[in-house]
Amino acid sequence: MRAGRHLSEQRLAGLRGQELVSNRLRVRITPPRDYDEAYWAQDFFSEDVGSAMAFDGSRVLKKANDVMEEVADRFKDRAVANHALVALRRPMLRRGKVMEMPAKDAVPLQSAEQAGASITLTNPDTDAAVKGMSEALLEKPAEAAETFGHIDYKKYCDRLSWALGQYGEKKEAANVQEVMLETLEARKVAPTVLAEIKDTKAEYDSA
Repeated sequence: MRAGRHLSEQRLAGLRGQELVSNRLRVRITPPRDYDEAYWAQDFFSEDVGSAMAFDGSRVLKKANDVMEEVADRFKDRAVANHALVALRRPMLRRGKVMEMPAKDAVPLQSAEQAGASITLTNPDTDAAVKGMSEALLEKPAEAAETFGHIDYKKYCDRLSWALGQYGEKKEAANVQEVMLETLEARKVAPTVLAEIKDTKAEYDSA
């Protein structure tokens, strides 16, 4: 086993700097269970919703946010609701900036300032953000870890803990880390990751 592992590492070292094609990944998409799911899938599988989810939320894609709100409310028992809730509520954890451009038929080559752009600040909605993120990540943590994957699940839990800590809710922040720790321990993730979670939890416990 050790010799094989050493050989594999040698091969990988020799391939550094080269473009590699990964193994083919087969993805199976289950059919909708009823007409309601089929109907909303038409709006959900769109470029705007995809962009909002890829960037973990958007403050400007209103139509996409409206669709995700509806999907999160209608399909609470489906994994898609968790993804929608994270994309909807994560931006609400902190203040943000939104740049608005005036509508023009032609867009000349000029700076945003020259084009008359304005920037506004958006305030956080902590209560709604914590409620939605907690619902997506903590109510059924094993299912959440399965659908998000270990890396994103930890990233979102850490963000939720961070926000709670910023607002003085250290006990709640530690609880998020505790739930994540139990969940990822059961899924046998790398010991280094579990140790990091334990350290983070200890920091919140001692604060």
